[in-house]
This record gives sequence, C-alpha cells and structure tokens, in this order.
Amino acid sequence: MVKRSLLFIGLSTILASGLQANNLINGSFQTGDFTGWAVSGSAVVCAGGDPFCGVPFDGTFSATLNGGDVSPDAVVSQTFATTPGTVYLLTFAYGIMDFVGGATQQLRAEVISSAGGVHDLLDQTVSSPLSVDPGGAFNAAVSYGLYSFTFTADDTTTTLQFSDLASNPSGSIDGKLDAVSIEVAPEPSSLLLMLTGIAPLVYRRKRSSFKK
Repeated sequence: MVKRSLLFIGLSTILASGLQANNLINGSFQTGDFTGWAVSGSAVVCAGGDPFCGVPFDGTFSATLNGGDVSPDAVVSQTFATTPGTVYLLTFAYGIMDFVGGATQQLRAEVISSAGGVHDLLDQTVSSPLSVDPGGAFNAAVSYGLYSFTFTADDTTTTLQFSDLASNPSGSIDGKLDAVSIEVAPEPSSLLLMLTGIAPLVYRRKRSSFKK
C-alpha cells in the first residue's frame, strides 16, 4: 500500500509540474469583458448564449473580431511580465463563425519586445479552419483551431498583440478568439529526470507482485 502511495505521489508530481501559471490576465475573457487587455477597432466580448456570438472554446465568454458589417480593424493586446532568456509557450484558439459556409480568415499574432528598440520576438499569421454550419444564431457552432508557438523573452516586460486580418468585412463572417495563454515552456529534460526517478518505484512494484 505504501509503494502504491509513493507511485501515485510521484506521478501526481510529474503531472503537476506540467501545469504552469498563465502569465496573462483574463486570457479566456471570463470576466465578460476585455479586463487586462488593450483594444482598438471592432472587437467585443460576448457570452455563448448571446445571438450571433458563437459557442466559446473555453468557459462562457469569447472575443468576437469583425462582428457585423464593420471594417476588420480589431487589435487586441496585453503587456505582461517576463524573465529575459526564458522560453515561453503561447497558445490560443482562433476560428470563425460563418453563416455562408466554407470560409476562412486570418489572424496575426505578435510578441513584441521593447529591449533595444521595439522588435518582434514572434510574428505569425494563422488561418482559421474552414467554417461549419452554425446551426442557428443562438449557440452557433464555431470552427476553432488551437495554435501554439514558442518565443524567448529578452526583457522584463513583453507585449502580445493580435490583429484581425479578415479579408471579408461581411457581417456573416466573424472571427473568434479564446483561451489565450502564455506560460513558461516545459523542459523535456526535467520531465525525463522525474520519470527516471519514478521508474525504480514501478519496477519494485512489479517485482513484489510476482513474489505474491
């Protein structure tokens, strides 16, 4: 029983070590607004049950970019603390809610540093998956893709910025952003060391089973 407990504790420690704190405030917009973010252009936060909002990727709320017949000019950004030389992992969900069908749009993701002059640590443009039938204005289905990129910080503060690059300003195609996270990237070597430490426990458990 003791050996089983040790094995459980060891595996729990491994799993917990992979859970990093999100460096961003309100990354999934669950405050129901853009708390923690700077916003310009056409961008709103809405609940999944609201008409023409679309189902969120995470939680109750999500951000809508280019909602309605307006110019696709949304810029959403947040400045956060970083440690120079540390590798970070950016993840986010992006998709579109489309009442036409088979459409796709683009979003630009930048990680910007001001150390030694403003420059990009990351500059990636992603394309949403092809849209799906929303099934109606309420709780409309959204075709999300989950994207992840790494970058190395070179200053104590860094800015994440999303820019809507939608090519179709029609109100029938709305960009959706959700589940934004920046965490310290896990180190494979650390995980391997922990697994190596647990291996003898697993081996001893098997040996004791055979003796019985």
